[in-house]
Amino acid sequence: MPDDRDSEVETGPTEDAGKKRDLEAAGLGTDDRREPAPDRGVPDRVALPPGKKVAHGPAAPATGPGRPKKSGTLDGYFKRTDGPEAATAPRDLAAGPATKRRKTNRARPRHTLDISVTSSRDRLVLIADREQLRSRAAAVTFRTFSQYEHEFGHTPTQTELDETCVLISSEVLRSLGTNPERQPSYLTKAELRRRIPVDETLSFKEQERQRDKKFLSLMEKLRLSANAFAAQEKYGALEDFDALYHSTAGPRTRSRFYKDHLRAGELNPDMLALQGDAFVGFYPKLHEGTKNLKTLEAVTDLFGRDSLWLKTDDFNYMTPHAFDRELKPKDSAKKAFATFTGQPYEEDLPKVLVRTKSGLFVSKELYDKQLRDPLKRRDLETDTDRLETLILTANGNSYVQPKTLKWMDENNPRSNGYFDKAIDAAHLPRGLEDTENSPVPPILIRVSADTFRPLGPGEGIPPSADVEHVFLQNQSATGRHTGNFTNLAAHERAAHGRYAKEITAEQQGMVDRWREARSRQASQTIDLEHGGAPGRPDGPGGGKNTTASPSLDGADGNDRGSTAAQRRGLEERSFVHSW
Repeated sequence: MPDDRDSEVETGPTEDAGKKRDLEAAGLGTDDRREPAPDRGVPDRVALPPGKKVAHGPAAPATGPGRPKKSGTLDGYFKRTDGPEAATAPRDLAAGPATKRRKTNRARPRHTLDISVTSSRDRLVLIADREQLRSRAAAVTFRTFSQYEHEFGHTPTQTELDETCVLISSEVLRSLGTNPERQPSYLTKAELRRRIPVDETLSFKEQERQRDKKFLSLMEKLRLSANAFAAQEKYGALEDFDALYHSTAGPRTRSRFYKDHLRAGELNPDMLALQGDAFVGFYPKLHEGTKNLKTLEAVTDLFGRDSLWLKTDDFNYMTPHAFDRELKPKDSAKKAFATFTGQPYEEDLPKVLVRTKSGLFVSKELYDKQLRDPLKRRDLETDTDRLETLILTANGNSYVQPKTLKWMDENNPRSNGYFDKAIDAAHLPRGLEDTENSPVPPILIRVSADTFRPLGPGEGIPPSADVEHVFLQNQSATGRHTGNFTNLAAHERAAHGRYAKEITAEQQGMVDRWREARSRQASQTIDLEHGGAPGRPDGPGGGKNTTASPSLDGADGNDRGSTAAQRRGLEERSFVHSW
C-alpha cells in the first residue's frame, strides 16, 4: 500500500528507491515530485554496428545540438495536467545542473491499482511508428509516451494511439495476481485482455464480463482506449495456409488471423531491442547490424539478455528465456530465430514420412538410404506407387496424407503450390493424392530424428517425449479418425482460446497419463537431488500424486510404470539402432 509520509526527492537515489518513485510517478502507486525531463529523441532508424557491444546501464548524456541531458526520472504521463509544470521545456545543456525540489507537505493520494515496476514506468507502453509499419520498413521505432511527446510536441491522444500498434508491458498484470517475470514481455492489447485472470467457476459470459471490467480499468490507468482490436477473420485453430502470412523478411506463421493487421501487431518486426533509451523493432535478416550474425546467442551478446525480445505467433514480444519457458518446446527461441533468418534448424521435423511394413513411419531420406540395403529393404514397400506417406504442412504443426494436402492446396489461394513443391522435393510419384492410407493408431510419437512410432490405446507415451513430438490423430465432423496428425503443442495453443480442437477421450486419457508420469519423474528427480526418498507426493504438481495412478502400459503402481517405460525406451532405441 502506498504510504502518506512526506519525503524529499534526492538526486542519485538508490536502485530500490528509484523503482519506488518510478511506480509512484506512473499514477499506479503513490505520487512523485520530480521535475519532468524528456527522454532522448528516438531516431527513425538506429544503426547497429556488428560486433559492437551495447551498454545496458543508464544512458549516457546525449550530445549534439538540441539534445537535452537526462536529469532524474520522467514525469508521470498518467497524471499530466495543463499547468506550466506539464509544459516545461527541455533544459538547455549550458544552463547548469538542475536544482533540487523543495519539501512539500501535501499528502500523497492513494490509488486502487498498485503495480510494481522493475524498469522505468514510462516503458509500460510502447507506441509503434505507424508510417514505418505501413511502409514495411526494415526497422521500426517504438516510442514511450515521453519520447512521443518530445518528438511530436504533445502527448498522444487516444485517437492517435488507436491509429497504430500499441504494446503494453506484462508488468501491469502483476496487480491482478499473475506471476511476476524477471524481465517483462510486451503484449498487444488483445493478448493483454486474454491474459487477465478471472474466476473460472463463473459462466463463460460472466467471465467475459469480469475480464472486460478489469481490462477497462487497466486501460484507463494507462490512458489508452478500451478497443483491443481483437476481431478476427477466422476463430479457433487456423488451417495451415490461413496460418501463413508474408512479412517484410519472408513467410511467417500466426496463431490468430486478426482483421486489423497493423493494430493487432502482425506488421511488427521479428525482434525488439532496447538500445540505450530507444526501443527498436527490426528484422535480423535485413538489419545492417545483425544480418551477418548467424546465431541467437550472437544477437543476444550484442544487446544483452534482458534487452532483446522475439516476436511470437500471436504478435507479442518475449525475451529468449521467457520464449522457452512459456512456449514450452525445447529451444523455441532458437527455432524462432532460425525462422527469422531463413536458416535451417538442426532439429527440424522430416518433411515426408513413409510407412514401413512393420508400422513405423520413417523419413523419406532414411527410406531412400535403407532401400539400397538388401537386408533393411525387407521392411520397406518398394513400389513407390503404393507408398503410404504423411507430409508436413507449411506451418510445421501437422502431418497429413497427400490427398488432404492436395485438397488444402486447391482450396487456399495462399498455398502457392505447396503440395507440388513438397511432392517434387521428396521425389514422390504423382497419383499418391488419389490413394488413402490404411488406418493408423490414435497417436504418433517421434522416437528418433528419422523415426516415428504409432501408439495404440493400450500403450503409453514415454515420459521423456517432447510436446512438439507427440502427434494426435485428427477427427472428422462425424468423430472418425482422418489419418492426419497435429502435434500436441498446437492442440494446447488452440486450447487457450474459445474454439479449441476436439480430441477423443481415448487420446485425452493417454495424454493425462503421460503428464502424470512426467510429474512423478520430476518429483523423484527433485527428491533424489535433496537426499529424500523417491516418490514423495509433495513435488511439482501441487502434491496431487498422493496415490498410485495407472502406469503408461496399463499396469498399476509407480514403480512398475517407470520400469515399463524404461523397458519400452530401450526397445525403441535398440530397434532404431538396428536401422
